[in-house]
Amino acid sequence: MCLLSAAFGNNLTVMPNAKTEYIMTLKTITLAIFGLITVPSFGQDNKSKEKHPIDIRLDKCHTINSNQTTYGMMNCEAIARDEWNIEMNKYYKLLMDTLQTGEGTKLKASQNAWLSYRDKEMEFSGTMYYNMQGTMWRVEAAGRSCEIVKQRALEIKGYYDMLTIDKYAPGNVYKKQAHRKRIYTGWNNEYFRSFNIFKVFQQCCYTRI
Repeated sequence: MCLLSAAFGNNLTVMPNAKTEYIMTLKTITLAIFGLITVPSFGQDNKSKEKHPIDIRLDKCHTINSNQTTYGMMNCEAIARDEWNIEMNKYYKLLMDTLQTGEGTKLKASQNAWLSYRDKEMEFSGTMYYNMQGTMWRVEAAGRSCEIVKQRALEIKGYYDMLTIDKYAPGNVYKKQAHRKRIYTGWNNEYFRSFNIFKVFQQCCYTRI
């Protein structure tokens, strides 16, 4: 109720002659709202739910009997980390070729800052894990290093995918400014639709004094 008061203001009140019906309607519409409202996602679609080929290969690597050792598991993570690094560099170059003037400079600065973060983070996590008792923590250290590179690779790929979502569509000529306008308009439409749902909710369950 506090959430609804904050959203609609204190000048709204429940209809006193239909308390039971109001409660049922409130529950039903609340569920409908949370089921219908979608938050715009950044460079994501149904494919993002699928496992990446690198992750699939990593899982298979860990299932090999000869890799059921500390060294074997660490090696699997190292191989995956190198593959993610290749993936990251691939999409970094593609993204640089796609960005507008001035954006590439900022991306380069961002990437240089990330490389510095990567080295410091790997140094810290590696030292921490290696100081813990048990060889299993060395595997954790290798996994953490892999995860750091993977996350950055997916971030850069996300930027590239967003900018080129319709680049290869049949009959389309890719225009960056026009495409970005469509992305921005899509976000606005999404939030506008959510606002309209709340207006319906307000009209159904509340009456102004």
